Amino acid sequence: MTTRPLDPDRVAAYADSLRAWAEKITPEDITPAVSWYADAREIAVTVADRLGVSVECGAVIVSAFSPRCPWARNIALAVDYASGRDVRTIGVHIRAADRAVSLDRSGGDPYDALGGPKTSAFARNIAGDLDPVTVDVWHLRAAGVTDRDAPTVVQYREITAATRLVAEEYGYAPAVFQAIVWTAIRGGAA
Repeated sequence: MTTRPLDPDRVAAYADSLRAWAEKITPEDITPAVSWYADAREIAVTVADRLGVSVECGAVIVSAFSPRCPWARNIALAVDYASGRDVRTIGVHIRAADRAVSLDRSGGDPYDALGGPKTSAFARNIAGDLDPVTVDVWHLRAAGVTDRDAPTVVQYREITAATRLVAEEYGYAPAVFQAIVWTAIRGGAA
């Protein structure tokens, strides 16, 4: 399969929109935004420790429960899952967490339990890999795409390229810059 080249004009437009959002972050929000993924990693460590799996698997479990879920509920679901408590959410999310544990315990790659680029990037970011870019609905909006809730494959690639470009300008890892933009568009790091 041939990958379509990125459209430099669209990448530039996405970058301009992301810059505008990054400029809106307050000094009070910059520190929690910069440390957001490091803080999220601590949740993955807790989940991993309770299940006796790798931190990467813990991050996959956190990510598996993330789609369309507020962060506090996301944490609660992941911790409940790791603690063996009843988890009330969409079955596909539970099955992804189960598959991640199974893969991790059998020597496989727990990231294979996730299906989409957003949840995979999010899990990798939580585990400590700050190079992938999580393009969720908020990052999509910050990039200027308001007519859909999820990016197309091409949009994901172009927004990722724009994020990397602007992150480098600001001196941040791509995932850290994404967290800064997310904080700006959401109005705080909580």
